[in-house]
Amino acid sequence: MLSRRAKKIGLWTIGLLVPLFVLFFGAMMLALLLAGGAASESGSCSSGNVSNVDVTTSADMNKRAKSIYGYLRSELHATPQGAAGAMGVWQFESSFNPKIGNNAGSGATGLAQWMGNRLTGTNGLKAFASRKGVKWDSFQTQLDFTKYELNHGYQGAKAALRKSDVHKAAYDWLMDYEGMRNNPEQWYLEKGPSGQPGRYPDGDHWYAKFGANDTGADNSGDVSDSDDSGGTGNTGGCGSDASATGGDWGWPYKGGKYVTSGFGPRDLAGSPWHDGVDFDAGHGAKIRAVHGGKVIFVGDPMKKGVTDSYPYGLGKDVIVTKADDGYEVIYQEFAMSGPTHKVAVNDTVKTGQVIATQQTGHLHLGVTNKKSWVTAQGDWQNPSGHSWLDPLKFIEKKAS
Repeated sequence: MLSRRAKKIGLWTIGLLVPLFVLFFGAMMLALLLAGGAASESGSCSSGNVSNVDVTTSADMNKRAKSIYGYLRSELHATPQGAAGAMGVWQFESSFNPKIGNNAGSGATGLAQWMGNRLTGTNGLKAFASRKGVKWDSFQTQLDFTKYELNHGYQGAKAALRKSDVHKAAYDWLMDYEGMRNNPEQWYLEKGPSGQPGRYPDGDHWYAKFGANDTGADNSGDVSDSDDSGGTGNTGGCGSDASATGGDWGWPYKGGKYVTSGFGPRDLAGSPWHDGVDFDAGHGAKIRAVHGGKVIFVGDPMKKGVTDSYPYGLGKDVIVTKADDGYEVIYQEFAMSGPTHKVAVNDTVKTGQVIATQQTGHLHLGVTNKKSWVTAQGDWQNPSGHSWLDPLKFIEKKAS
């Protein structure tokens, strides 16, 4: 039998070893977590870490997700699948939190977990924000920086946004924009290190939520105009005034008037009356806003119950703006096979700002301040309805 003294020594030894074991085990677990979450930086590539997301609520993430989807679709011209794929990558990186930092001490920060030169270098996020006089950890700033990078050094990543498959888009975005090609241990395509959904299922989720029914992309533009610190950013990233003031009028194309059919009586396409003015600067010409205002509709007019066929419809892509002076301006018939717009719902545009690309033989421009553009469609052959106004009377008065 053990003596009382031996028992005491044994109990004392156990009492000493247990906390030491706990400390050792805890240190090992911490080291494993840090190793698993370490950011990869190949040259100036962004991180591929799994960030701490406990500061981001579900409501925050959903609100930001809608804004990101709109920005990717309208500003970066992503397909619905391309946008969702990139979002799957970013959700895994940051839960769409522009202020979140890497929990492994790499310094990676923000939506895409930028690090190294891409964060602090001459052409990095912080320098980009400083040049523009905005906060670098602003949600809007980081979206705009993504657009900047895609035109300055990361042009190859644009292809990911054009994909028609969510998983291919996510993979290519992870490789070409996040710079994770040499870090397969951090790809987490199907599931994360704790068994949580990986980048692919995250992308699938956002495609189901936003992209599956996005045929005309007019739902892509509800981009939030507020960042996460309560300040305001440029709505939709268009870089224009936050006011919906109309201001001056101007021509829809640069370098000429390009009028092909005027407003009023005519005998064309079975119609004795023309409710707007047609312009043609050629296929591929950039269409500019003729009057400032807030974008109230973008996309296929069928979503409002207005036909998109031709010659009796408005085309597959329509843009409508409304200014605080009451004028609604509708740009139609410039696209018959798909969207070419460069703005989104709730964007504020200035006179002369590029808003779309001409894809057909002409742009039809309509102006009304009597009825909404949808209601006024019933008067397209009815001059006595006084719904439509002659755009040239406004444009020539101010822009001649």
